[in-house]
Amino acid sequence: MKPIAIFRGWCSDKGVLMRWLLLSLVLIVGVVQSQEQPNPKTQQKKATAEQRGSEQAPLLVKAPSPTTQAERDYVAYEKHEKPANERKMTNATVALAWITGVLAFFTALLWGATYCLVRNAKDTARRQLRAYISLTGGDIVVSEEKKEFRVALKFINCGQTPAYSVSSSFEAEIRELQNVNLPELGQVFPSAKPIGERDSNTIAGPGIHINTAEVKGFINDQLEHVRSRTSAIFVWGEINYIDIFDQPHWLKFRYVNGGKAHDKLKTQFGWHLQPCKEGNDADSDCNPA
Repeated sequence: MKPIAIFRGWCSDKGVLMRWLLLSLVLIVGVVQSQEQPNPKTQQKKATAEQRGSEQAPLLVKAPSPTTQAERDYVAYEKHEKPANERKMTNATVALAWITGVLAFFTALLWGATYCLVRNAKDTARRQLRAYISLTGGDIVVSEEKKEFRVALKFINCGQTPAYSVSSSFEAEIRELQNVNLPELGQVFPSAKPIGERDSNTIAGPGIHINTAEVKGFINDQLEHVRSRTSAIFVWGEINYIDIFDQPHWLKFRYVNGGKAHDKLKTQFGWHLQPCKEGNDADSDCNPA
């Protein structure tokens, strides 16, 4: 039987057609009901059940309320007293850090002051104890028969300890003066002989005198020029020594007899030397290492 014929047979039978319509309506209603939205209460229950989590991984843990007075005191301490104590501890730590920094700063200043005090005391002790050699004076003894003059210089160690490797070098010359009031005017004085080229050295204890002399001859009428104040005898040089602290020292000197002051410098024993305005100097002081 062909499908079209079957369909026409169903359509011709009205009872069968009504049964097919009712069946189709029931099927449609079932499908519609199955596609309806879920109940909100059911969703809320499901969400609530999901938020509670599980016993192994709970989302929220509700702490039990304190039941004893000790527990309530501990809770009050955690909420109020503990934060306040922590703030006080923090402030105290900051204040202690500041005080420590200030103390360290003043400690550094105290250390520096103590270091300077010890260093100054050490320098003062060395200045007080070291050797000091000074030139106490000089004389010129003239021998007219021999046509020469002898220059004698006197040094002394006025320090409290010996001076070692004491050596001296000096020169004496008769020079014409450009100005009787200023004997040094226009004069040039060479440097002293180097220490390595000197003849000898010695040791001078505290209070010990050192005498050195040199003999020079008069050339032509130099003696008359000195007596007439047109020439002068210049003596210059240097003395070197080492103190007990192994520090080297030096003394430079320049003396003269002649010019306007010649008559005042003459005595029955010879002619005295007087220091020049320039050329007399010494090292500033010991330089401790």
